[in-house]
Amino acid sequence: MTTPNYNQNVPTPNMNFADWQTNFISNFQQLAIAFAKNHVALDATSNNGNHTILELFEQSQAQQTNVGEFSMYVKNVEGQTDQVFMRNQGNGIEYQFSNYQIYPLTPTPTQTSYFTFLPGGIIVYFGRFYPGPPNTTLPFPFPGGSLDLSPHILKNIISVNFCPLGTTPEYSPKVTIPPPQNGYYESILVTGAFFVNVEPQYYIVMGNI
Repeated sequence: MTTPNYNQNVPTPNMNFADWQTNFISNFQQLAIAFAKNHVALDATSNNGNHTILELFEQSQAQQTNVGEFSMYVKNVEGQTDQVFMRNQGNGIEYQFSNYQIYPLTPTPTQTSYFTFLPGGIIVYFGRFYPGPPNTTLPFPFPGGSLDLSPHILKNIISVNFCPLGTTPEYSPKVTIPPPQNGYYESILVTGAFFVNVEPQYYIVMGNI
């Protein structure tokens, strides 16, 4: 949180009202501007002052707690990423509260895949996809292929995005979503092409489980 133009030395004991009034009011204005970040504004008609987003900075070790209080903080977990931790009162037991992690899948000749989970039952698939070998008999340089959505636990697809690599793309992909199997989407069919020169593409698919 930053407070631009905030002057912590206003007022001083020897300043008269006419001298410090303007700076004193400016200080309150700067505090209100800074406080509005991740908070409902102090002059809002309801929920004023409440948090909207809580940002936690990575800590290097467990945080101290006195009797009657607990701590919530984030630390890096080897092989994962920053995770939320909770520590009970009186420097009690420390618990890992979240388990966000990126899971890699075994690469195939056409796909390098990862997935992770977000709060609210959201799954995110991402990686690189190689749509297929060149085919000069088609109007596109390669025919496309099937983008696998493993693990097959996707109930609804929210969004599908491709990001081409290399030179400027000359064609747009044509995406077809096959019907779900036993209630779950297992793949996305990609036809058409991105480039004259065949190169892999980054992809990201979001949905809920």
